[in-house]
Amino acid sequence: MRQLTKEDTEWFESKNDRATRIDEMLNYLVLKSAFKFAEKGESPKPMTQDEIADFCGCDRKTIINAERSGLEKLKSQLWEYEL
Repeated sequence: MRQLTKEDTEWFESKNDRATRIDEMLNYLVLKSAFKFAEKGESPKPMTQDEIADFCGCDRKTIINAERSGLEKLKSQLWEYEL
């Protein structure tokens, strides 16, 4: 089975559904890495933004925006706790 691409999903997903799907796929990647580390003590293999975008079925720009948003949220939380 081939991976979904942006062209495959764009016609039937609402913007909100697409954002939810991408968030869930990114969470899956993080959890998969965490479990691998917990079970085997292995660090996850680094992935490029293009590889992550291919996995999520979106374009690289979407991953860049998600990365930027996540870093901004982390920065605001760290600022809030003065870390």
